Amino acid sequence: MSFEEFANNTYRKFDNTLTVHLTNAPKEINWASTPRDLILSIAKNKYLHSKKTRRTIGHITVELNYVDEDGKKVHRFGGQGVKDLTQFASKLVKEGYGFSVILGPDHLKQYKQLEDKPLVTIDGRFEDSNELIEEFNENIYKDDLNAFVTYQLTLDTCKKLVKFFDEYEKHTQLASENPSHEKKAATRYGFGADTLNFDGAGCATFAEAFYVLSGLGDHYKNFYSSVYVPEDYFGNPDKGQKVGLGKILFSKVNLSKQEKTSLYVQFPDPNNMFWAMKSTFENKDSFDGLPVVEKGKFGDSKSFYLVFDARK
Repeated sequence: MSFEEFANNTYRKFDNTLTVHLTNAPKEINWASTPRDLILSIAKNKYLHSKKTRRTIGHITVELNYVDEDGKKVHRFGGQGVKDLTQFASKLVKEGYGFSVILGPDHLKQYKQLEDKPLVTIDGRFEDSNELIEEFNENIYKDDLNAFVTYQLTLDTCKKLVKFFDEYEKHTQLASENPSHEKKAATRYGFGADTLNFDGAGCATFAEAFYVLSGLGDHYKNFYSSVYVPEDYFGNPDKGQKVGLGKILFSKVNLSKQEKTSLYVQFPDPNNMFWAMKSTFENKDSFDGLPVVEKGKFGDSKSFYLVFDARK
């Protein structure tokens, strides 16, 4: 049975919905040890475990479904992609940006110490439904890899989400055709982009925009990861503040422990979401106050789905 058959028989039965498709990382990303261990865990996923999935750090994409007042079905399906994730490795360990690569606009507002740090992005692209469906068909029978999480919303909320989705696609097309177009949308990838302003996104911050617009922004924060990073690990090469390769690779700093000069940085993590949803699927009837309407597996596959009632 194909992914499309699974989806039509399960979460697409429900009207007025936001669905996020979760792809777990092949192996756990090590955010709780040294910078070197973090880099090694990502490298192992890329070079040793890529047969399970090409999603080195996990992935999230978005689907919207509703029926309008005239009985017309409205459907959107896509996600923020990256052209080459190794560009981040280059910026982190070669160009000297250090942990500035995980900073978003809110971090610069939160900490005065970060006011002069750059918001780092790399080349991005929009992933359409055709390539994503092909990927799900390949991976849906793999263990601990895919989950599909649906939120029932009001019709008006769904219309707002579709409007944002279409605007994001429009600016992506315009930026692809004309590099001077102000709003870069999916052509720019990374935490450093302002997603709600159509400035680009990482996959997880792209999904987060839909939660924020749905009034579920606080709910999404349950899926954040966090690290404690010393101030001098945030680089800005353009101002001579370069974090050297040796500093990263030979650091004994523990990213899970606060030190005198460390800053607490949070960011959305698709793997946290996957495991939170798997725990809910196996053990609970609600999550963060949202009741589970339906849950199940896709036939005899290893993948599962959850439907929550998030109508307000």
